[in-house]
Order: sequence, then structure tokens, then C-alpha cells
Amino acid sequence: MKGKDNEYTLGDLIKLVYNECDLTDKVNEMDVIKAYNTIAGDLISKLTKEIKLRDKTLYLKVSSAALKNELSYKKSDLIHRINSELNRNAINNILFL
Repeated sequence: MKGKDNEYTLGDLIKLVYNECDLTDKVNEMDVIKAYNTIAGDLISKLTKEIKLRDKTLYLKVSSAALKNELSYKKSDLIHRINSELNRNAINNILFL
């Protein structure tokens, strides 16, 4: 918030820069990728070839059909755990490529 003499807090300045430079979506994507890798673990993270976030949908490209099938069964749990890790509703859906 603006204080006296046009002073801003560091947090407010960071938010302002994110919004002005249109970095909010990229930062959200990076947060979701980090959370996914933490939750999935090293092995599954290595087998995940591509991770993208678009409009609150997480797109995962995995190298194994068996892994794709297994992750699809745990889709709602993954969504819940990622959102819990980030303390916000960052994703609503996961699509497997």
C-alpha cells in the first residue's frame, strides 16, 4: 500500500512489476510446476516430459502409457494436493498428453 510520500512496500512493488510486465501467468506456471514436481517425486518428475499451464488447466506429457493411466486415476488427488501446496486454487483440471 502507498504510505506517506508515495512509499510502497516491497510486496506491493513486486505485484506492480508482475502486473505491468505481464509476468503473473508465468510465475503461476512456475509455482504449479514446482508443486507438481515436489508432489510427484523424482521418478515421476523424470518421466514427465512436458508440463504447461493454460487457463488453470495443467497439461502433462508423460513418457509411459502406464504412467499416464495411473496418473489419470489420481487426477483429482493431484489437483487437490497442488492447490493445497500453493494455498490457492491454481488449477482446476489436468489433461494428459
